[in-house]
Amino acid sequence: MASTIDTITKRRKLKARKEPYWHKVTTGQYVGYRKTKEGGTWHARLRIPGDTKQIYEPLRKIPDDAEAFEAALKAAQEWFSRAAAVTDHRYAVERCVEDYVSHLRVENGEDSATRVQQRLARHLTPQLGKVEMTKLTTAQVKRWRDGMVRISEDEDDTRRSKDSANRVLSIAKAAFNLAFRSGLVGSDQAWRRVSPFKDVGENRKLFLTDAQVGRLLGATNGGFRDLVEAAVLTGDVTANLWRRVPAIWTRPMEPCTWTVRPAHATATCPTMPWRSSRTWPEPNYPMPTC
Repeated sequence: MASTIDTITKRRKLKARKEPYWHKVTTGQYVGYRKTKEGGTWHARLRIPGDTKQIYEPLRKIPDDAEAFEAALKAAQEWFSRAAAVTDHRYAVERCVEDYVSHLRVENGEDSATRVQQRLARHLTPQLGKVEMTKLTTAQVKRWRDGMVRISEDEDDTRRSKDSANRVLSIAKAAFNLAFRSGLVGSDQAWRRVSPFKDVGENRKLFLTDAQVGRLLGATNGGFRDLVEAAVLTGDVTANLWRRVPAIWTRPMEPCTWTVRPAHATATCPTMPWRSSRTWPEPNYPMPTC
């Protein structure tokens, strides 16, 4: 039977539809062209030997020009080879997780493996554990990622849940990629096209209470106590203070904005009720004023 997709002229005459127009490469192997109103996309289809099951693979973006058919054939053949090398097409997500945890146990130790196992057991396997890796789709991975997000009136709560979802997605992708590199999965398209949420990461903020600050100062002494006391008085980061202690003196702390030094960004100083128990020498460089 003559192909309907091997030339650009033939493809332009096709009607747009959801199901690709398939061209048989050989027994059980097909390359397809899905015609859309905007153009078209290329796909590959493989029938598993000895099984009625078929698996599909969207091919990477191929320009719809005179060379497109040959390029699609080449990409499909490469995928056929990878997919044919997979010995267990019923390899499921839960087994993929088990293999990844075992890998981490050898590479990083028991603690790392246990943390990952607990996180994926909570967030991944209940939703996708029974899905075969060859049937896993981008839409499934995206819905799973989105399902971890808490939609709330509190924007920061939603941001934090997206940040947490990103971390779980990163772990899941690492597990999937290990299976792909091990030849247990023929394609990484399903998860590679799912990106993490943007601009949701933020360092954890922790503020000590007055009582906690008092206990901290009481438990330290010597030069380290000077460093801790300086941090309490100024609100500056430890890396800056490490270079400046004991060049800080006692003075009332008021809400202000000041620059630690020209090479550093501006930092905000909160009101601190603490006062130094001793006087440090006046610094030998200009100090900021509130």
